[in-house]
Amino acid sequence: MFERFTTSARESVIGAQEEARSLRHDRIGAEHLLLAALRSPGRPGAATLVRLGATAASCRSAVLTGAPAGDRPPRRTRHLPFTRSAKEALKRALHEAGARSERRIGVEHLVLALLGSDDEALTAVLRRLGIDPAEARERVAADLGRTYGT
Repeated sequence: MFERFTTSARESVIGAQEEARSLRHDRIGAEHLLLAALRSPGRPGAATLVRLGATAASCRSAVLTGAPAGDRPPRRTRHLPFTRSAKEALKRALHEAGARSERRIGVEHLVLALLGSDDEALTAVLRRLGIDPAEARERVAADLGRTYGT
């Protein structure tokens, strides 16, 4: 699946693992994917969230409020597994790209997928950021329409 991801989307997935590790979490959740996407604030999708008031720093704080840092960092040699909701978000990103007749999956598709998630931890993070997921999803879609000229 990752062969269809753009470089920036792959960097977001790798960044999610880095974020989970730095927070001493033992799994990569949808909230880590969101946090990693915000590390590229100029990318489509992430830029809309920034305009709505989200930053990587505020998102990190919101993630920690719901899931405090663990006691020990995960072993460096082991890949962290994705949670069910993170896996679903990655699959939905594929569908988001397909719905727009695009072969490549970008950060914008990942953000749309995350905003459409029913994951409670992710929704709580977004709410702590003052972002309504449904409204943000509409804004991202509208911004992408302008970006792509549709």
